[in-house]
Amino acid sequence: MGNLKTGAHEVVAVFTGIGPSARDYKRAMSFNLEKQTGPHFVELLIKDDTAKQQPAFEVKQWD
Repeated sequence: MGNLKTGAHEVVAVFTGIGPSARDYKRAMSFNLEKQTGPHFVELLIKDDTAKQQPAFEVKQWD
């Protein structure tokens, strides 16, 4: 993504992969962030949801 100017931003991430039974999947998620001066870090997590047999996506943000 690179560097962003300060202010409000919408981030859209698209994930593609192979799920259970070798099935392809494509999912998207979006989130808003408010960039201040100084560094702001975003981590996109993909976790295995065994109950749903689908990937679960989470966002972690640090200032």
